[in-house]
Amino acid sequence: MLAVNEEFTYSIIKTNEQQYIIAQPLIDSFTKANNITDFTIVKTISGKDLIGLTALHPLYQRKTPIVHGSHVTINDGTGIVHTAPAFGEEDFDLGLKHNIKILCPINDQGQFTAEINDEQLVNKFYDDTNKIIVERLKNNGTLIGMKWFKHQYPHDWRTKKPVIYRATLQWFIAIEKIKSLLTKNINKVNFVPEWAKKRMLLMTNNRYDWCISRQRAWGLPIPIFYTEKKNQLWI
Repeated sequence: MLAVNEEFTYSIIKTNEQQYIIAQPLIDSFTKANNITDFTIVKTISGKDLIGLTALHPLYQRKTPIVHGSHVTINDGTGIVHTAPAFGEEDFDLGLKHNIKILCPINDQGQFTAEINDEQLVNKFYDDTNKIIVERLKNNGTLIGMKWFKHQYPHDWRTKKPVIYRATLQWFIAIEKIKSLLTKNINKVNFVPEWAKKRMLLMTNNRYDWCISRQRAWGLPIPIFYTEKKNQLWI
């Protein structure tokens, strides 16, 4: 899925018989970054004109829908953002909105699974596949330019290692119907320090569901009980 911003103005530029769609304020930075000195602006269009169109994936020759994304900015790049619904909160919400299948082909070890449907990537650590993908784009002539940079990933506070977002199945407790009971019992507990009670009450009152299956390398396992028919389960 590709995201554009319907509030932006985009231009179609032509150079060496190739045409590119770029957000208008980013034309200069795009052409300079890719050493494009001779180009013409073929047409100027609204971002709204791009929504609903499809683009061809540069590796897998499949059609990719173009949608509006309010998170798309004109700080850098092209004003068109690759969106992966399984790997970011904004991407996930956008995927749900447009009924895009949430595919997460990376396992708990950070390796691509068979779901990626690409033998060259299966069982490889996700960060190690960047060079493979870049070479393939070079070889098929779809790479305009590239630059390595580091993402500012969130870090795990215990191991101090970077983590990535993945959309995976989780366990939740629906606490909306039992909030009064939870509040009553929290108030019976003597918290040390005292401010921890206020924090717990605030979290309880502001949530509808509570995730209890966060992926961590520590903590207690979750006991799960199945019925005889194995179609219902409790914790």
